[in-house]
Amino acid sequence: MEQPTVMEYKKTSCYFCSEWLENGSFKDHVKSCGQVLEKCPNNCLGYVQRKHLEAHLKECPKGGTRRMDNGATNYVANQTLNDVENRMMVLEQDIQTFRSALNEEIRQRLHLITDIGALKRRNEVTDEWVAKVSDILSALKKCMNEETQSRCIDVEKCREDISRLMYQYQDMDEWRMEMGIHLDRVKSDEIQDDNWRGHLELLEAHNAEQSRKIALLEDEIEALRLEVKDNQMEVQQENFMTNEKFGAIDLILDDQHKTLAKAQDEMNKSLSSLKTDAASKEATMAALTAKQANLDFELKNMKHIVHETEDKCDKFDKVSAETKAVSNQTRQEMNDLEVHLTYQKKLFAIHNTRGHLIWKINDYAAKLTQAKETQSVPIRSPIFSNKQYGYTLRLDVFLNGIGTWKGRNIIACLSIVPGEYDTLLPWPVRIEAEITLRDQPENPADVKNITKVLVAKRKNDKYETNQYIHIPHKMLTTCHYVKNDAIFFEVRILKCTVGENS
Repeated sequence: MEQPTVMEYKKTSCYFCSEWLENGSFKDHVKSCGQVLEKCPNNCLGYVQRKHLEAHLKECPKGGTRRMDNGATNYVANQTLNDVENRMMVLEQDIQTFRSALNEEIRQRLHLITDIGALKRRNEVTDEWVAKVSDILSALKKCMNEETQSRCIDVEKCREDISRLMYQYQDMDEWRMEMGIHLDRVKSDEIQDDNWRGHLELLEAHNAEQSRKIALLEDEIEALRLEVKDNQMEVQQENFMTNEKFGAIDLILDDQHKTLAKAQDEMNKSLSSLKTDAASKEATMAALTAKQANLDFELKNMKHIVHETEDKCDKFDKVSAETKAVSNQTRQEMNDLEVHLTYQKKLFAIHNTRGHLIWKINDYAAKLTQAKETQSVPIRSPIFSNKQYGYTLRLDVFLNGIGTWKGRNIIACLSIVPGEYDTLLPWPVRIEAEITLRDQPENPADVKNITKVLVAKRKNDKYETNQYIHIPHKMLTTCHYVKNDAIFFEVRILKCTVGENS
């Protein structure tokens, strides 16, 4: 933005002799100026220039010491005519002096009117720029509000998804516990089935043993029948009572054979029922095994979904952190724009073009906390210039440090920023400045400022070791550098070198 033209008139012209004089010597000159008109002390009602006053007193008609005789009438008339001519000449000189003074005033007034017109145009341009910056700030605030609302909606959705997944996960845990209980029951049923199978095997073995005994008995009975048939005749002949005994034995054997046949039928029925129960239980076990496999597969899918959700949550957290950092950076840039706008509004009243800046940073504790959260976002001072129409400079301060000094030091850097008159200035340039952290003790004699000479850094310029000042956080508590939650930085431009070797 163009700086307003300030005209300071250090000289002025005398209204009587038109001589150019310094402002401080004008009064003394008027006291001794030879062309100043003075009233005749003899009250002849004449005004004579100071340098001609002595000659006028010698010829003044009211001098009182001179007497005229009748023979000097012509001389007096001639002298009076000379006085009138002298007065006319004096009046003409005075008129010429007043005209020159009037012309000088008209010329200065034209210059002032031109400067006022230029100031009005600059004020109009400044108002337009302020309106544009205000529109940009409004648009940035609107974008930030929309972005914040969208991020809040996304975060709320993510929280709802996490809550729903946790609820599903709890249901899965409950279902898993129920399935565990059911599997324990199935295992107990399997153990019981195994016991039944062992019992069946014992029954089958016992049945086989009984069948074998029955077969042996049948063989013995058949042998006995054969023997009885062979010896029946002898037995009939020998003893009728013996036949009766054998008949009773046959009846007993028949009863035993029927009893064994019934027991065998009951055992077969029991075996068939047990086989049916075992087949149904085996089918139930197969269905439970398939269901368990499906449940394990669903459980794995749910675990995979939970892991994916956790990854998404981590990504959302990272995006939220990045968004928070961007929001803080945008907020800091908006604050810098507001500071810059305020500075531009005050530009017509304060012209910081002497290469000297004293910058107060208020709310130090809050800004330090914000710097720890915003990942090395600097706070920027108002812009200033090394001279009128010179290079534009700005002090950048990292309250929480950067790089290896992060979290332990305050880092300050003086930057050359784009200005209005860069195309008219010579490049490259090397600007050396003195950066001071001001101490604020009660007694001015106890001041212990921290001062270092830096080289101003231009964007995309090569790195130099003396482009930053490092101030440890512990040192701020040793003296009175922080007072009323505020610190002061002072910048003084020492030297400006232009050329290829700068």
